Amino acid sequence: MQLAANMKGLPEDFKRYFYNSEVVVQVYLNDNYIFDASASLSENGEIKLLRIIDEQPNSDHATNAIWSDVLQKGVSAGKCTLSCPSGLMQVDYSLDNSALKLYTANYETSQVVSNYLSVPDDTPAGLIMSNSVSLSEAASMRSWGINSSLTSSLGGWSQQVAFQSTGTEGEYHYNNYSIYQLFTQKELKGSFFRLGLFTPDSDDGNVQTSGFGNDTVIGGMWGTSDALLATTDSVSAWPVYVTGRNQSIAEVWRNGQMIRTQQLQPGIQALDTRPLPLGIYDITIKVIENGQVIDTQEAQIFKAQGWNNPDKRWRMNLWGGQRRTLGSGDLSVLDSNPFTAGAGVELLVNPRATVGFSGAITEKEQHLRTRTNITLSQNDRFFAQYTLGSSQYQANQDTDIRYYRNLYAGGSASLYWRSTLSDVYGHRVHTRQTGQTWGASLSSRLPRASSLIFNAQYIDTPWRKGAAADVSLSTQTRFLDRDTSLRMSAYDRPAFDNNRRDRGISFSVSIALSPAAEHSVSFSTGLEQDQSFSSLQYQWEPTEKNTLRNLGAGVSWNAGDTVLNGNGAVDTPWVNGNFYAQHGMRSKTSTAGANLSQVLVMGGGKIASVNGDSSGMQSAVIVDMDADDKNTRIQATGSMSELSLKPGRNILPAELWKKSDIQFSARGGDSVQVFPERQSIQMNRGSVQYLNIKTVKTFTLVGMLQDEQGQAIRNRYVKSDVTGAMVNAEGVLTLDTGTTNRHLTVSAENGQPELLCEIPSGLEPNKKVQFISAIQCQRADSPEK
Repeated sequence: MQLAANMKGLPEDFKRYFYNSEVVVQVYLNDNYIFDASASLSENGEIKLLRIIDEQPNSDHATNAIWSDVLQKGVSAGKCTLSCPSGLMQVDYSLDNSALKLYTANYETSQVVSNYLSVPDDTPAGLIMSNSVSLSEAASMRSWGINSSLTSSLGGWSQQVAFQSTGTEGEYHYNNYSIYQLFTQKELKGSFFRLGLFTPDSDDGNVQTSGFGNDTVIGGMWGTSDALLATTDSVSAWPVYVTGRNQSIAEVWRNGQMIRTQQLQPGIQALDTRPLPLGIYDITIKVIENGQVIDTQEAQIFKAQGWNNPDKRWRMNLWGGQRRTLGSGDLSVLDSNPFTAGAGVELLVNPRATVGFSGAITEKEQHLRTRTNITLSQNDRFFAQYTLGSSQYQANQDTDIRYYRNLYAGGSASLYWRSTLSDVYGHRVHTRQTGQTWGASLSSRLPRASSLIFNAQYIDTPWRKGAAADVSLSTQTRFLDRDTSLRMSAYDRPAFDNNRRDRGISFSVSIALSPAAEHSVSFSTGLEQDQSFSSLQYQWEPTEKNTLRNLGAGVSWNAGDTVLNGNGAVDTPWVNGNFYAQHGMRSKTSTAGANLSQVLVMGGGKIASVNGDSSGMQSAVIVDMDADDKNTRIQATGSMSELSLKPGRNILPAELWKKSDIQFSARGGDSVQVFPERQSIQMNRGSVQYLNIKTVKTFTLVGMLQDEQGQAIRNRYVKSDVTGAMVNAEGVLTLDTGTTNRHLTVSAENGQPELLCEIPSGLEPNKKVQFISAIQCQRADSPEK
């Protein structure tokens, strides 16, 4: 079968260069453009892929890999009737635009886009463990805290376990440990389902449910969820209409900056708001015709933030079970903790306002909460919450009202009022306790690299009553040609006994030494409760990444004691954290402490540890990189991060649910080939995928191949250790090969035997392009080989 009708009648001299040569084609799958490639076309209609040049960013790499394998084996133009791989029905090639189009049996279904992501049950299994330890030791007391959380994936479900332990030794002995999360969860399209032990108040779903503080429940939870909602363009809840004339455009301006343009059709039409940013803000629309502004109108965009699907105006959580404590070795059900149930619902009543209701109930306790969040303008927000709770011995009413405003240059201001009312019931005794707090805060950037923080309160509680204020003013300047920070702060607040006030004022200066980026010295002095104090501190923080992140020491004086102190921080492949110590010269007392954290990632039979603070990691890819050059650095680019990989073991954070690609490429102008160049992943919460990549330093070989009779080899496919290419009609070969590779292979085809070719030694090692006039080849089955 011939390629196509438009291929017939080609001039013979054109066929000589066209057939069995490398031709660049655009590959389409069911009319969807998937990648550019080079291919070889034979006169009998066979098409064979040589290599992929560039994939489309929105195409599916896994699908591309399937069709790359199919095309590398070769397909024939026209209808497919026998041995049709992957549902292939027809292959068309157009010479006009060099387009290769593949059509399969699922052509129509591939055009349908679901609102939700489809996550297979065979997502990679894995386990991510986060551990943290805090230690503190003084003269007569030692305290510790241990927290561990484990997230895993198995069978398409995700599991979570959380453990904590805390204790004190000394005069006040205390020891407690508990498991407060132990459940498995399945994400569904638009909802999720959970079974096991969980804490309703710490739920990280899209509805914050009111429960019983830190108490745990053994049971189940169902809730709406946007986790699998496909990324779609959101539109303004209220459309914006604009009238266009012939050959006119609309310019969309926000805060004096043009953010979008759109061609207009004659007549009234809706502005395309999908590409506009999220939020509620004013815009100006300028209609331009023949270079002149003929109309200007004001409008407002309503795209609610934090609400991924504005078409669904409600979301909900429902849970039930038995309140139970798993800790201190006690797995029993307490008589006072019977069956409990709760629910939470949140409503998008307006693009500017949400209202939420939640509650929990047992036989003897009830908790109800209502809250609202209102966006008054682009920079103003209002929040109010009212909570009502009652038990056998106590009833509570809490009110919290807040107003926030964003100020110029990143500043902010707020006003708030909090009120608490508690009724405590005892034996023939009824005690009422009330408390109120009015407050205001301000954070503002001032001219000349200065900033101001101010907080004021009026407190009226049984324990404290009176006005309180805190203020801090800081600035950055140059002193003796050194970067210098100045800070002045003061506070005045009522003490707990209401008989005196706590007051203090301090002034500090910090000067960067040479080199300025690594060393600094700071000095502070002030008054606290009519007692003076002073301190001198030194800090070293290396600019280059190192195991030791920072180190410091200092001394402070006050009327009662002179205290020496030291601190530091480390970041190693297996643990990171900080530590401190101080010693009183007069009191002869010492205090020391440390905070350590660690994240372990396990999957694919491998284990790795993450540097730095990665406690929020929910899925990951372990990448082992084998490199023939230890100085090779590879850039890994994914949807969540762009990281530099070094030879050995590396960790990449991965995106949840959505199928995505990780692309590996050499940094800068290095001639390095990476295998594989891409990896398609789709992860569940807790999934860990293992991947081994190989990097080969390469050069480009340009030369001519000769067979055993000294004849030039033409129109044959040649492979190196990294890629393949076609020898052109003139007998010139251009392909990439590894710097340590010494052999090329000419494929057997059309009755011609396979050949092995030896690359001459003695090439210049650092040249990226090597020209070789003649490369000798001989049969692969030759006795000499």
